[in-house]
Amino acid sequence: MRNLVNLVLLLLLLNMAGCVAARTPNWIKKRPLSDEYYIGISRVSTSTPDFNQVAKNKALADIISEISVELSSTSVFHQLEENDVLKDTYESWTKTKIEDDLEGYELVDTYNKKGEYWVYYRLNIADYKRIKREKLEKAKKLSISLLEKAHEERNKGEIGTALQLYRQSFDAITPHLKEDLSAFIHEYGRIDLANHNYQSIAETFANLSFKASTDPVLFKPLSNGAAPTILAKYKDQPAMDVPLLIGEYGESIDTFQGAKSDDKGTVQLPIVGAALNSTASIEVELDLFKIFGKKTTDNIIGAMFSQKHDAPTDRVNVKIIPQSASFKIIKRKSEEGQDLILNKAESILTTYLFNKTTDSAAFSVEIGGKWLESTLDERYNLYRETLSYSIKITDLTSQSVIFQTSKSDLKGMKSGSQMKAREEALDQMESQIKNKIIPEINLIKID
Repeated sequence: MRNLVNLVLLLLLLNMAGCVAARTPNWIKKRPLSDEYYIGISRVSTSTPDFNQVAKNKALADIISEISVELSSTSVFHQLEENDVLKDTYESWTKTKIEDDLEGYELVDTYNKKGEYWVYYRLNIADYKRIKREKLEKAKKLSISLLEKAHEERNKGEIGTALQLYRQSFDAITPHLKEDLSAFIHEYGRIDLANHNYQSIAETFANLSFKASTDPVLFKPLSNGAAPTILAKYKDQPAMDVPLLIGEYGESIDTFQGAKSDDKGTVQLPIVGAALNSTASIEVELDLFKIFGKKTTDNIIGAMFSQKHDAPTDRVNVKIIPQSASFKIIKRKSEEGQDLILNKAESILTTYLFNKTTDSAAFSVEIGGKWLESTLDERYNLYRETLSYSIKITDLTSQSVIFQTSKSDLKGMKSGSQMKAREEALDQMESQIKNKIIPEINLIKID
């Protein structure tokens, strides 16, 4: 009797196992085909951390791979196609954007067997296209509104504001550059929004100019004369609120000073790199960073205008009429090598700001400096040198201090030579005095 019971139980177990095997879903055996749904199926090991979420993400990625996007004929997107790096960046960003914005999908089934977890998601094609169409129309409406406002501001000469609005208008449609971006604007008729924004920015750039009223501009620092200015213009009208970078022609953009045109298009000219008694060429260019912001994967319009040659530029010739000054060098006998700092600072100031004299000087200049730290990393034969310096300028007519500053922690680091490490620190000091401190002094007016 016991043997009969055991036999019956065994048969029942075998039958149950067969039923389980028989219940393996068809969607695992053969991938479903559908004209109504995008399908996403994935399989992961149950030993994978957070395997449920991993499986879902893989299934949604499977759905996204089924979504095909036809290219529009917009010339802006075809510019991306000509730039492999920019095109790849955009493709990667749009894929991430689709993943982030995907909605309306549904879980159909799951299956767990022998340490494997299967999941089946689907997305209604009609619903997806409807949602996508609604997002496109919303983006186009926003882009049109910003574009029309940008044209209004440009026509009023508010160029800085207009360029910001063109950028925002383009940003609104950036996720949709592969789609139909045609729109009707009364003044322009039927346009492609991406192309029109791009062309509007390019046209604005082409019609910007930055000119001085005289050539060269004569400037005497630390006087009561008017600060040198240039005029920013869009076509024949003042260009207002335009962010600019101004610096010595041929030098690194990192040394340029920021400036902005006022409500009359006037720009106060920072004097950078103009040596005494000679005519210097100063470059004035649009500050692309202020217009387009930092480089990011979704800042496509910024990437299109990211090169230095994309920015409108002009040159202004400047001649400095020097002031006279006597120099006082503050030295400490016990400090080795300080002459390198003191002589360098004096040389820069007498090259770009003052004529050195001992008689009838208008100003007195005190210079101090020392080496703060000198170390050697013997493992790499690496020298590190750190300096500090100070500058004080006194108006001898009024006996008042008009400028005073001290700087520290300027570092030089070179392998094999202490002198080369010091030269690197001195070069940093020269750049700081020439490109930061002297332009600041040039803004001071003496009554």
